[in-house]
Amino acid sequence: MNGSTHGPLAGDADLERALAVLDWSFGGRLTWGAANWLGSMGHETARVLRDAGGVVQAVLCLLPMGQWFGGRRVATGGIAGVGTAPEARGQGASRALLLRVLRDLRADGVPLSTLYPASFELYRRNGFETAGSMFRYAVAARDIDVRDRELAVRELSESDSDAVVALHKEVAAEAPGNLDRGPQLWSRVRARRGVPATGFGVWAGGALEGYVFILQAAAREPGRHPYDLELTDVAARTGRAWRRILTLLRDHGSLGATVRWAGALVDPMAQLLAEEVYTVEVSTPWMLRLVDVDRALEARGWSVSSPHELHLDVADAALPENAGRRVLSVRHGEVTVRPGGDGALSLDVRALAKLYSGFSSATALTRVGQATGPPEAIATADAVFRGAHPWMPDMF
Repeated sequence: MNGSTHGPLAGDADLERALAVLDWSFGGRLTWGAANWLGSMGHETARVLRDAGGVVQAVLCLLPMGQWFGGRRVATGGIAGVGTAPEARGQGASRALLLRVLRDLRADGVPLSTLYPASFELYRRNGFETAGSMFRYAVAARDIDVRDRELAVRELSESDSDAVVALHKEVAAEAPGNLDRGPQLWSRVRARRGVPATGFGVWAGGALEGYVFILQAAAREPGRHPYDLELTDVAARTGRAWRRILTLLRDHGSLGATVRWAGALVDPMAQLLAEEVYTVEVSTPWMLRLVDVDRALEARGWSVSSPHELHLDVADAALPENAGRRVLSVRHGEVTVRPGGDGALSLDVRALAKLYSGFSSATALTRVGQATGPPEAIATADAVFRGAHPWMPDMF
């Protein structure tokens, strides 16, 4: 947009206009209200696009955090709350703001960006692609058939915060796509729409082996059970800790109807149930953008131990500085990226996002025409990027 500028909120006028844009853009979906929602994200996370007259036309929130791939933390910019003023729609305001924020991330050395889409097409035009899942589980509390009280349970206090964060990082690092949360996402674990969750820790002596944060929410299905147990976060490092958490949840079965949580494709709590009495559904997938291809490749971890060399030819219309040929060399879990090579595996940055996260193999990409290359290059890419299905429990 000609003459437009972008940046953080610059004053009360920017804030008032940004809240109006968010309220209009999301309508009834922001039932908590734009002011409360933006307050929970932090006003400092807002980025706006102003027209030549200085009036805000588009807004989004940029959340600093990390994302785990191959056991290593890769810095990522989480994008949330993208909204456009009604009179600015159809003129590219949101796309312009998003692209400028991506360039800011690149300049700051942040190689990835992650979001949940309201519209896939808008983000695909900016180089994002579906790259991971959210799985939502539910089980009736009375159907949990685990009884294990070996470990002690006590309510968490503020003094336990460091231990909780440390345990979360330990467990999340093993799950591709999980987040290294920033303060905004931790605040959503501890409260939802202003309603605090209660945290319980599972302890072996003085060591935290697991934890769960629980919200008592009105039961979704009418009946004699007045509430559901919504888990805003749950993690454990041992089987006995998982069993103690399940036992704690089962002990609510007299009044608690259904336990609901976001988990992995192969989920620890679901695996520990003797019968498959749970339900699972795939929720909205999340999207990934390689803002800086070379840095993104260098930052993630690699599980292959034998040497591999992969020649890539990447196309990127939105950020052409990513485009071109490079050689990815992986040796003993370490990687180097250098320009050049023969570009044997050809794909665009969107397809590379699916390959990078492990959401799709190179073989699968070639079968739908999203990558091309000789069998040797495809097999190398499959070996190098192979991993567990990427997922995350956090919605933002």
